[in-house]
Amino acid sequence: MTESPSRGGDLPGPGADHAVAATMHLLHRRRGWSWVLASSLVALLALAVIRASVWAGATGALAVLSDITLILLLAVAVAAVIMVITDTGRLRRRQAAVRTAAASQTTHHPVAHHPFRTPVHDLASHVFVWFILSIVLIVTALSLPDQVNAYAYVIGAGKSVTFMPQSYSLSCHTGRSGGGGCSTATNGVLETNPPVRVAWNGQVPLGQPFGVRQPVWVAWSTPTLMNGDMAADGIGAGLIFDLATAGVIAGFVHMVRRARRRRQGPVSPVTAGAHWVRSQRPANRAPKRNRPAKRAPKRSRSPNPT
Repeated sequence: MTESPSRGGDLPGPGADHAVAATMHLLHRRRGWSWVLASSLVALLALAVIRASVWAGATGALAVLSDITLILLLAVAVAAVIMVITDTGRLRRRQAAVRTAAASQTTHHPVAHHPFRTPVHDLASHVFVWFILSIVLIVTALSLPDQVNAYAYVIGAGKSVTFMPQSYSLSCHTGRSGGGGCSTATNGVLETNPPVRVAWNGQVPLGQPFGVRQPVWVAWSTPTLMNGDMAADGIGAGLIFDLATAGVIAGFVHMVRRARRRRQGPVSPVTAGAHWVRSQRPANRAPKRNRPAKRAPKRSRSPNPT
């Protein structure tokens, strides 16, 4: 039985190079979308933990931004799944010999270097990766006040104040085990001068004040009051985004430096040698100046004899 040309056999003659190049492009693109999917799922998991623990009673701008971030991450994950399935189907329709040749010639760049590589080879995956990284930066910025308040609670900073519960709010989120669930938060004010609106992660009787630790950083949203469990969850979830943010900033600085070196062009050996000689000159020694040559004194002429 003759083997189908779409499943295997020798490489085609005239269009072999074009078919292999197109297959290599599909392999690169599928790998890029796979990492986009993995990154979006990790970001979704971390955001779900923060929403379930620290931001359960979030209101105002923080609640709106966290909901928008969650929707965008879900959209990116769905788009990545569709692209991975589509590219896998296209690869399976290629000849087996073409797939083997393309796989042997494909060299993948390190994943950590992909968003910071210059010049950009695949603009679509590059933009989407930076979209994921920008979401990480946004979530880190939004969680900074809660991280500071969590560390302050652990070290005992902040004074004790009275919390007056006033109302309840329902927050639905994705649970840690993957299922959905809703939790009730208690909104109220701290009896300070002036009063500060805060939220308590949990349901407590309304109108019955009790003592809490005052947040040290009241930022752009309603702060969440801390206890032992809340502080531990806030520190643990915040560390994930802090480390990711540090890696993004370091990679961005490295990318900017590489782009500047590319614009300046290669340095000639003569220029590099001149820079090295200047760097070896002592700092406290002033460069020698060319002094004008001393002129010989003029001879005085004797008067003519009379």
